[in-house]
Amino acid sequence: TELVTVTVPNSKSLGSIRERIAQEYASAENIKSDQTRDHVQQALKRVQRILRRYERTPENGLVVYAGVVGGELISTTFDDLPTPVAESTYRCDDHFDLSPLNEAVTPNETFGLIVIERGGAAIGRLVGERIIPIRTFESQVMGKSRAGGQSAQRFERDRERQVHEFFQQVGDIATDAFTGDEGTVTGLVVG
Repeated sequence: TELVTVTVPNSKSLGSIRERIAQEYASAENIKSDQTRDHVQQALKRVQRILRRYERTPENGLVVYAGVVGGELISTTFDDLPTPVAESTYRCDDHFDLSPLNEAVTPNETFGLIVIERGGAAIGRLVGERIIPIRTFESQVMGKSRAGGQSAQRFERDRERQVHEFFQQVGDIATDAFTGDEGTVTGLVVG
């Protein structure tokens, strides 16, 4: 229980967080194990030093990790997060709490992807920078006929019906994929 995680949302005053860390430093004096007490106090001093660098809380908040790992005091600060930190936390544990950081950097938008070509279609999702394939399938639409006459007209009507049915099938699968249990997509990219 020697690793410290501190999160500060933009709405929280750095002064109140600095006070909290000072109180935790004083409370750490009561830890019975000399090594644990020393490691926790080193981590808290590092957090205090890091917090003093800021006049005000960054726009999307602040996440600070500090602790003794492998006999060495380490610290990492995240002050340019893409989304705001949700809540103020202080945690002293046997591991760093990465959940605030994961929440801040996890993409919150999903885009639906549909690619339709003459011979088939592919449906997928774009989550952040990752493409997740959902389904690919081939078209059963007949190729064009070079024959003429009444047979050609009937053949073309059948072909148009097959194209319409294929597009309907793609639309039905896309509707299920993009509004089902996985959640509704934000946007749609059709190629």
